Amino acid sequence: MKRRDFIAVGGLLLGSLPQAGRRVFAAPPLTSRLILLGTAGGPTPKKTRAYPGQIIVVGDRGYVIDCGNGIARQMALAGVFESLRHIFITHHHSDHNADLGNLILLEWGTNLKTPIDAWGPPPLSRMMRLFFEMNAEDLDVRVKDEGRPPLPPLVHAHEIDRGGAVMKDDRVTVTCAVVPHPMIPLALAYRFDCPDRSIVISGDTHQSDRMVALARGADVLVHEALYVPKAPGEPGSALRTSGWRRPDPISPDKSSWRTIYSKFRYNPGAWSQCPGVISWPACVRLPPQPRRSGRRGPPARPRYSRFRS
Repeated sequence: MKRRDFIAVGGLLLGSLPQAGRRVFAAPPLTSRLILLGTAGGPTPKKTRAYPGQIIVVGDRGYVIDCGNGIARQMALAGVFESLRHIFITHHHSDHNADLGNLILLEWGTNLKTPIDAWGPPPLSRMMRLFFEMNAEDLDVRVKDEGRPPLPPLVHAHEIDRGGAVMKDDRVTVTCAVVPHPMIPLALAYRFDCPDRSIVISGDTHQSDRMVALARGADVLVHEALYVPKAPGEPGSALRTSGWRRPDPISPDKSSWRTIYSKFRYNPGAWSQCPGVISWPACVRLPPQPRRSGRRGPPARPRYSRFRS
């Protein structure tokens, strides 16, 4: 047999070997991280906690829920600042949306060149337009001086006025529900169906049929808790006396700091209609529990949470 024929026959034999003997390299499955960037509510600064905000990171892509004051720094501390792709606002209270525009502006001032989509109740589009108008001089200078792309065309505001499908990309499917929040025209809760689990962010609300339906079968539900006797406002004000709030029966002693009222009912037993939910972190606590030592604590740091099922 000639050498050329021998090589040709050898190639045919190698090609006929079973595929099982070959090593196949597959891309690792995408996993999600849930990071609680801020866990203190209300319109006043806190020494040891940051304002409300969460981020769900899937791969290298970040989905931010609510933008309380200082959220950009919290994201930087968590090492996810440049992952931002989508922002979701639950409702227009200052402790949940104060840094919506600032987060985008600071991302752009760092190295933002790709689109950002913002989702939330009206008047989200008007809010973004007014923010760009307020910062027009700064934006113009940085475009000319630093060669940055114009910011307004990179930001796409999407107003949501009803529950249902919100958005879907190659990593996450987002749906929402309209939930009760007194004195707020429209409040939303969001569900994020990720490749490895489902995460629900309730925002500021209490148990309701829509909230239960949205959370059913999820792996994680992030809910807010409120200690009513120390809530902002004077005794007898609407925030402290509203009939839509009632004490947690697990701890009825109103004099104890262990008494946590849900915003507006943090009682996992009452959510038994949501089978499959394995984690019930109380995200935003208002006011934060004081340290027993009486010492001043360190600056607020991001709280990392994976809540693996």
